[in-house]
Amino acid sequence: MRLGTTQELRLQQKLIMTQELRQSIQILQYSTLELVEFLSIQTEINPILEIESFGKSIEFEIVNPCEDLHHKEDYDNYAYTPYDPNKDEFDYERFTSYNNTLYDFLYEQLYMSHLNKGEQSIISYLIENINSNGYLNPEFEIELKEYGWNDEEIENCVKILQTFEPLGIGARNLSECLEIQLKSMENIPDYAIEIVRNNLVELSNNRLDLISKAYKISTNKVQAIYDLIKKLDPKPGSAFRSDRNSIKYIVPDVYLRKIDGGFEIDLNSEILPKLKYNETYIKIIESDTDEKAKEFLENKYKSAENILKGIEQRENTILRITNAILDYQRDYFYENKPLKPMTLKDIANMTDLHESTISRGVNHKYIQTDSGIMELKCYFTSALQGSKGEVSSNEIKKRIEQMIKNEDPKKPLSDQKIAEALNQSGVEISRRTIAKYRDELNILSSSKRRRY
Repeated sequence: MRLGTTQELRLQQKLIMTQELRQSIQILQYSTLELVEFLSIQTEINPILEIESFGKSIEFEIVNPCEDLHHKEDYDNYAYTPYDPNKDEFDYERFTSYNNTLYDFLYEQLYMSHLNKGEQSIISYLIENINSNGYLNPEFEIELKEYGWNDEEIENCVKILQTFEPLGIGARNLSECLEIQLKSMENIPDYAIEIVRNNLVELSNNRLDLISKAYKISTNKVQAIYDLIKKLDPKPGSAFRSDRNSIKYIVPDVYLRKIDGGFEIDLNSEILPKLKYNETYIKIIESDTDEKAKEFLENKYKSAENILKGIEQRENTILRITNAILDYQRDYFYENKPLKPMTLKDIANMTDLHESTISRGVNHKYIQTDSGIMELKCYFTSALQGSKGEVSSNEIKKRIEQMIKNEDPKKPLSDQKIAEALNQSGVEISRRTIAKYRDELNILSSSKRRRY
């Protein structure tokens, strides 16, 4: 066998994605807010593009933290001064809302407590080692010992931190978190704390009979303890914002308005800045000046042209998709009937667009309707075969929810029983599909739903 290199010609077809197509796809998948940010950046880096007029400002609800203050005598300790419009000073902080993070709230309690400097130092370190759910990170003791603190001092400060609100904060594990909350209650049932310490696995699997035998108490008493524990908060820190930059606002991309028995679809393009070409640089391109400058500006002009075309194409695509969804789900919008099974392929066939384009066109896009803001992709549902035709998965999930709601809690329906009942009603569905839908609805299995 002889090895060597040769040269040969081959004719081959390839799909090459042009820069214009890449730009168009990128712009289509942006939400309106993301597109505003993208255009703002482009006007800074591309001299050919300039803003003709800024978009309409996005108005969010601003809550005045003092709007419920009615009695001055109740708030004498607060340094609050009413706004005086005759003064030149204008403090915007009086008109913006501010919500504490978990860490702000804990530090406020620390500074108001009468602790020595050593205790304050340790608890400050502990606060910095609390995760967003309110639990202490497991390595905190090792690191504190490296700073010279002993076990007794660390444990004392952990106990002090665990007296802070919200109850359960500063726990090392779920069992300790629930125990802290139980101890704050009056007249807690016998064995409740012991069960929380030792039997959370059995509780999570609803094996109340095993707990009953272990403590020699009735299953009714164990059930009462279980019901009490379920009312406790397993994540006491989750009610707070852990990061002030983590808030995400939703702005509708499309408006759907009822007009004279029909619907009108409008794009939310008011908040987008209006762009135009910079005439000064256009004249440089048209003149016989420096070739390098012309080449640079010509490339920027092509990029700007692609952006403006991409915006126009994005608007047309989203309008076509929304109109197709409205036509396909006509019974839902006009007669308030359940959603019909609808896939990307169905809308692709109606609009002569590719399924991937439909996917990008609905992803992270929101529509404002009379009943509120909905994500466009929520109108897409898979289908199951029924005796009277196809049935949407959303409709099946509603039936499953209703069946479980009406079941005997002492003899809850298994996935197999639910599947059999739906099959008898004319819907072809397997036990595995029931389990999948039940998990999506955050409903426990029958063994864990059973009440004693």
